[in-house]
Amino acid sequence: WTYGAVDPNSGTICLLEMARAIGAQARAGWRPRRTIVLCSWDGEEYGLLGSTEFGEEHAADLTARAVAYLNVDVAVAGRDFRVNGSQALTDVVTEAMGDVDDPSHAGSVLQIARDRAFADGKADWSRRNRERRWRGESERPFTYRLPSLGSGSDYTVFEDHLGVPCADLRFEGLEGTYHSIYDDFEYMDRVIDPGYPTHVALTDLWSRVTLRLAEAEVLPLHFSATGTFVLDELQGIEERADDANAGAADSLALKADLAPLRTAATRLRDRAQAAEAEIADRLAAGTLGGDRAARMNAALIAVERQFLGDGLPGRTWFRNEVYAPGLNTGYAPVPLPRLGQAVLDRDPAAYGAALTPVRAAIERAAAAIERMMAQ
Repeated sequence: WTYGAVDPNSGTICLLEMARAIGAQARAGWRPRRTIVLCSWDGEEYGLLGSTEFGEEHAADLTARAVAYLNVDVAVAGRDFRVNGSQALTDVVTEAMGDVDDPSHAGSVLQIARDRAFADGKADWSRRNRERRWRGESERPFTYRLPSLGSGSDYTVFEDHLGVPCADLRFEGLEGTYHSIYDDFEYMDRVIDPGYPTHVALTDLWSRVTLRLAEAEVLPLHFSATGTFVLDELQGIEERADDANAGAADSLALKADLAPLRTAATRLRDRAQAAEAEIADRLAAGTLGGDRAARMNAALIAVERQFLGDGLPGRTWFRNEVYAPGLNTGYAPVPLPRLGQAVLDRDPAAYGAALTPVRAAIERAAAAIERMMAQ
């Protein structure tokens, strides 16, 4: 491709350093509660070939057993941390972010990322709270949320095709050498990260999330965040549909009753919140037996899989009803892709047809959590 000191070798050296550190622990006798698999993919630039072939070949095993997939492609291209991911990973990722110092700013990675997100999203957060007041609803405090995944890196097969929760971690910046002959070692060594403190921070964070997922007695997959995310996305989709309808003929208007989808998302959020609170109480009291914890973990692994359907219109390989890239947005995500894409395309038939499969996926996830807690 080119020299690739930033893309992909910054990610590669972080992977090797994490492997060295985890290997040292293993040689000293430590064994994780769950298997950790470290992968370095080939053919990413030519269509995500290595990761996709791996995911498809091992689909049955990954579907049954994979807890999460953590992607680091370009690890360091600048000084601003960004993580995109499945909402169920929000808590485990942000807790680790709070434990790692940002090498370029005064504070933890979480503090700096949260401050930047608030500065960028304050106006929209304020507007939404104003609308909540008008509807007689409670205001909501600002919360840091993982932006959605789109595509463009090796998480795609895991999230979009297999329904494995994913996160993509990186430090980024205004980097004008992308995919050029100037992306060489000297550029990384002298300009991007002299002394490599940012690589160390990324490796530290990546390792912490990995080890917490590997060692937790009950998996920290929190689907209450997914329910809240769906509710927020439904509001945004409805607003964009209203904008698209302005001045449109009635026959071309995007019309659909989103109330059943809100009911399903509220059910997912509330059932997950109750489950998470009960699990936390039992863990604190030491009353969660090993057998029940094992059953809960198996059930939690299966929840994200419930978002998979028969395949999105025109691209059936993409099966996730909550997360996907847009058909015409490049790498950018279009959450709730059946609805979101229908709004982008101004397609009334697709907008109406999206209701049933999206609702079914969200209700399957809520039902899976209910069954878990009934065990």
